[in-house]
Amino acid sequence: MQRIIIVYSPHSSHYAHVKRDVLNPARQLKGYLIGKYQVKQASVDENATALAGLLQDGDFVISAGGDGTATMTINAILQSGKHVTLGVLGYGNFNDLAHTLRINSFTQLIQLYQTGK
Repeated sequence: MQRIIIVYSPHSSHYAHVKRDVLNPARQLKGYLIGKYQVKQASVDENATALAGLLQDGDFVISAGGDGTATMTINAILQSGKHVTLGVLGYGNFNDLAHTLRINSFTQLIQLYQTGK
C-alpha cells in the first residue's frame, strides 16, 4: 500500500488550519497508508534525522507548514537517501517555497500526485 507521510507542527499558530485542511481530509483517502510526523520541540537537525529514519522508498512526503517545516523535511529526505516524492503546502507566515511551487490545497496536491505530475 502506498504511504503518505504528512509533516506538520502541532505547535504552529496555523495548526488548526493544517488539521482542518490536511489531516482530516487525509483520513478520508482510500488506498493509502497515512503516516504523520509531528515536528518536535528540538533542533532542526534532530527533527530531520528522526524523520529521515522513518522514510521508505516510494513514500509521498507532504510538508504542511511554513518554510522551516519545508526545509527540515527536505533535509530529512536528503539524509535518508530514499527515493520519495515531496509535496509542500504553505501554512506559515511567508510560505515562499509553497508559493514558488504554486500548490494551494491538499486536494490539488493529491490530484497532481495521482496523475504523476
